[in-house]
Amino acid sequence: TLKRIFFTNLSAFITAMAFILSAVWFYQQIPLLRFEVTQQLLRNITLLVLMVNLLIGSIYTTMYLFDQMKNTLLHNESLKKEQLQQQFDNLKTKVNPHFLFNSLSSLSMLVSEDTEKADTFLNEMSKVYRYMLRFNQQGLATLNKEMNFIRSYFFLMKTRYGITVCMELKTDDKYDEYELPSLSLQLLMDNAIQHNIALKNQPLHICIETNNNETLTVRNNLQKKSLKLQTGGAGLQTLKAKYDLLELGGFAVKQTDAEFMVTLPLKYATGIKE
Repeated sequence: TLKRIFFTNLSAFITAMAFILSAVWFYQQIPLLRFEVTQQLLRNITLLVLMVNLLIGSIYTTMYLFDQMKNTLLHNESLKKEQLQQQFDNLKTKVNPHFLFNSLSSLSMLVSEDTEKADTFLNEMSKVYRYMLRFNQQGLATLNKEMNFIRSYFFLMKTRYGITVCMELKTDDKYDEYELPSLSLQLLMDNAIQHNIALKNQPLHICIETNNNETLTVRNNLQKKSLKLQTGGAGLQTLKAKYDLLELGGFAVKQTDAEFMVTLPLKYATGIKE
């Protein structure tokens, strides 16, 4: 960069001096003009060209460096998005096999116990899995679609765990067309079930509700299993990666002695009718 600036300014100075000295020589050849060249004139011309060259060179250098900085920032941002997209794609593959394994395990138990219930479960599982395949590719889904999905998904969980798990929904209809990362609720429900005890006399209660500040809260009563699962918080990491990729700030996790709570910002979708 320094070499480029030096040689650019030097070339501009030499070119300007050559042009002006040629003009001086030309005027000197016309007798009627009586144009006289003195050392003072040459010094003034040289000083003027040098000052103008420095001014123009400074402007050019500033614009060049600014353009280079802008290109560097855009390139770094592009690389960052590509890395996040790659992480997101890798994380998506962790969701579907996990769900499929658990669902097939439940279906296997139902086949030997209740074939009619197994058939219903299979139909519901196919609906849920189609949704997961479809909306996992889109990045965002409306709250209305996510709520419909989580009702179907909870049906599968209820079939597997019975009365040991329960769900409460308290969402305002005005947020139906707001958006959030697809499959967020499924990830949080899985997280709650995997890390907490669920018994008949000690049921796991999951509550999903909207707030007035355009956020969605998913909470569950905290009754941790004594044996910690070696998941490394994969579900929450997946969800945070989605929010990072979609550039939606405000994702928060909070834990007290009594409950575990995750706050999800809702994205206002253009075209919503007030």
